[in-house]
Amino acid sequence: MNSMISVHEAKKILQENVRPLPLKVVPLLQACGRVLANDIISPINVPPFHQSSVDGYAFNYNDLSMYPHLALVEEIPAGKSSDTSLHAGETARIFTGSPLPQGADTVIMQEFVEVHDNKVSCKDEFLKIGGNVRPMGSQTKHGECALPKGIMLTPAAIGLLAGLGIAEAAIIPTPKIALITTGNELVEPGKQLLPGQVFESNSYSLQAALGEMNIRLSAKASVGDNQTQTADCIRDLLANCDVLILTGGVSVGDYDYVPQALANCGVEKIIHKIRQRPGKPFYFGMLGEKLVFGLPGNPSSVLTCFYRYVRPALYQLMAIKPSEPITRTIPLSKDYTKKSGLTYFIKGQVQDGLAVPLGAQESYQMNTYARAECLIELEEERTEYQAGEQVTVYML
Repeated sequence: MNSMISVHEAKKILQENVRPLPLKVVPLLQACGRVLANDIISPINVPPFHQSSVDGYAFNYNDLSMYPHLALVEEIPAGKSSDTSLHAGETARIFTGSPLPQGADTVIMQEFVEVHDNKVSCKDEFLKIGGNVRPMGSQTKHGECALPKGIMLTPAAIGLLAGLGIAEAAIIPTPKIALITTGNELVEPGKQLLPGQVFESNSYSLQAALGEMNIRLSAKASVGDNQTQTADCIRDLLANCDVLILTGGVSVGDYDYVPQALANCGVEKIIHKIRQRPGKPFYFGMLGEKLVFGLPGNPSSVLTCFYRYVRPALYQLMAIKPSEPITRTIPLSKDYTKKSGLTYFIKGQVQDGLAVPLGAQESYQMNTYARAECLIELEEERTEYQAGEQVTVYML
């Protein structure tokens, strides 16, 4: 696909080509925040027995109307199984979490009893049959689906699985992501800057953006403007990652070697150039199931393409639906004029429910981006927007 495509077409192509990663079985504590890949069928009842929910006394409810007091015959602490079966008129001292003895169906809280010479008198006029008892299987029944696949494993879900005796879970894993920055002019921050050079910042913003998704880079490399070295680096990193991201060198200049280097490594080009500003030279390709994203070199373009295309693809790869909506539709704060033929993504803020465009929209300028809360999408064929018109914004 060689022609420049629309933003809508690019989004559709990515959705059609990205598949969730194969499931992976991991220890339970490593599964938090991941998507469950299989239904969890409960191997036990929870609670596994009729269980007291308070410290008190267990007995048969019908005995309250037949006996003036109950005979205390046993004490059952938590963790102890009772082999005693209560007879008519008998009660057992019981504690929170303890199993009810045979013959008991109700527990009275210790605050509502009087005990003299192992004789228990009950004083709770509001007590009903089954009171203060957690029935066996009342949370989860043996053989039922405790958690369906596709659910996000929250701390509460991890606790639920642990309570079922489950020590590991099949999840959709976090992708292994490698990053390559390209360009002869790039210098690592902290080093001396020579004439003609600029500090490399794209890897920092991308790692920070990935960090917000709880993803850490598995590998990182930098190469100059050399096609052979670029191809060698691509080949090395692609061997051990699920996603490869490159910055710079993806346009059509004399020193833009990334597209050809990717082709030399067997990567199938699927998207190259989108009718948008900033980020027109965006590249997407695949090597088998591995995803490759080529982002422009300008810092603002890098982040715009990441938020608009890479981030949704990574969520799709992990089968995650973001907890908060990334996209909103709100009124534009003021009139705005643009050129036809390109979709604009302009840096903005949300103030009093309005999308407010910021200044300094050029692709090299990060001072405005640092204050931005959203990207405001202005449609390809539109040239004039009026204050109050509804626009789509992508929350950052």
